[in-house]
Amino acid sequence: MHLPGERLCYNLSMLMIKFVPEQKMARFYEVHVQSTLLDSHAVVCTWGSIKNGYHRVRMIKTQSIDEAEKIAKRIIQKKTKKGYAEMGP
Repeated sequence: MHLPGERLCYNLSMLMIKFVPEQKMARFYEVHVQSTLLDSHAVVCTWGSIKNGYHRVRMIKTQSIDEAEKIAKRIIQKKTKKGYAEMGP
């Protein structure tokens, strides 16, 4: 949990979306690399529907930032191949 107004610091962060109107699909996928309290770093993935707000979260613990960034980049690459596009600023 973070304090109101506090900025979260991510080493690597990406929001991707996927729209397929003919299937009435509107999804998002977020990937973050962040430091943790007990482990070195973790990759945190959040995904779900843009329409109804339903989402899920997964955390992958790693021993180093290099390992976390490698995992995050691999996830981003897989999602891009499946039709997700990076959300602009």
